[in-house]
Amino acid sequence: MNEFGKFLNSPFHNESLKMVRLFNYLKKFHPDFKSELLSRELIFRKMYGDAGFSDKKLRERFSDMMRLADDFLAIVNVRKNPVRYKMFTLDEFSGRNLAVHFDKKHREIFNLTEKQVFKNENSLYDDYMLYSKKIGFYQSLKPVGKRKPFFDEFSVYVEMFLRYFTAQMLQNYSVINNIKNVINHPYEKQFYGEVMKYADEQDLERYPLIKALRLMIKINENREDTASYFSLKKIYLKYHSKMSSSDKAMIGTELFVHTRIMVRTGRIDFKSECLDMMKLQIEHKTHPIENGYMKRETFLASVDTALSQGDDVWARTFIKDHSSDVAPELRKDINYWAKATMLYHEKKYEMALTEFSRIKTSDFVFYFWVKVPVSRIYYELKEYDKVLMLIDSYNHYTAANKLIPDYSKVWYSAYFSLLYKVTSLALKYDEHKLLKLADEIKKSPLSSNSTWLTEKLYELKKLGI
Repeated sequence: MNEFGKFLNSPFHNESLKMVRLFNYLKKFHPDFKSELLSRELIFRKMYGDAGFSDKKLRERFSDMMRLADDFLAIVNVRKNPVRYKMFTLDEFSGRNLAVHFDKKHREIFNLTEKQVFKNENSLYDDYMLYSKKIGFYQSLKPVGKRKPFFDEFSVYVEMFLRYFTAQMLQNYSVINNIKNVINHPYEKQFYGEVMKYADEQDLERYPLIKALRLMIKINENREDTASYFSLKKIYLKYHSKMSSSDKAMIGTELFVHTRIMVRTGRIDFKSECLDMMKLQIEHKTHPIENGYMKRETFLASVDTALSQGDDVWARTFIKDHSSDVAPELRKDINYWAKATMLYHEKKYEMALTEFSRIKTSDFVFYFWVKVPVSRIYYELKEYDKVLMLIDSYNHYTAANKLIPDYSKVWYSAYFSLLYKVTSLALKYDEHKLLKLADEIKKSPLSSNSTWLTEKLYELKKLGI
């Protein structure tokens, strides 16, 4: 507010004293702007004295104030990026044909860009634009001899463009992969082979972001590529302090998601890795943000991961510290789920069911996070008819919902299919079928839940029912 006041009081930006008067009056009511003294008539009087009230005039002044506010915010934003800010000077030197001044400022900006340790998407764009402006300036100079910088550096300009383009396309491929992990939707990956080949050729030390994006795609498309995971983790740990918050969140999330998938698909060696990456995300505050709030999936996965690794203390602390970080409209259901999950973990099944039943959100993300533990509770309580009814409900739900991603369907269908067989054995024991089912569970795409299913099988064998 104070900075905006300075802006308005500068004749360079604003020559209207009425705007200054309007601002000085309004700022008294900042930040709430709730007062009987903010009537349109009183505001008009502060600007125009005893002149007859004109709503049209007042609206015009408000429009002027919004225009000035827009100008102020644009300047504030541009100044956040010293490289891009200085580039506007290049445009002016170019327009005035000031070659000496242009070259001097270009070298100054170039030196700034060279100091950037981790070249993110914005800095790659700055590199490209810096050379684009130089090429544009010298391209049309006469005589031809003055165009030497154009000929000398055109290949550099092309290279800068290719690096920026590659980073952009890698970002797009990552987005496509992530969308497919959430919702079943077809996308075409244009220039895929060419971009991948170019990314593989880039120097890691010089362009770690391009390498990181390439590795993200590799592990997303091949979860067995453990070497690429650890290479990506190495880049993250080495450069995270130099990364933008968005790059840290993007790479950190991919690492965490990968470890969770690996654990869920039976890679027990990734359990500690999963917990470490999850804690690292929370510690670095690089977990995914959606509209300023922690994503629901991050909250759910963090609690589940900690509990599955036996870190109850961390899980409780996390719930206490971060349940208010999710979007307000989700908090009630998040708290019900967290309470229910802790109660389930403590084997207080009836109480857990009560809390799960309070969850009202019906989308498929919450659906799975609720139905799996509820199905296990019904089994533990020997309410086998309810288990079978829940499985039937699941089959109808997934058949009707075409937006559920394929990988989710594979995992949950495997779980509920195996649960059906375990429940059938509980209702009618058959040792031959039990041994066959035990082998089937071992080969399934499950991990934590396969352990639980195996435990239930051997409880049946021990009882011999």
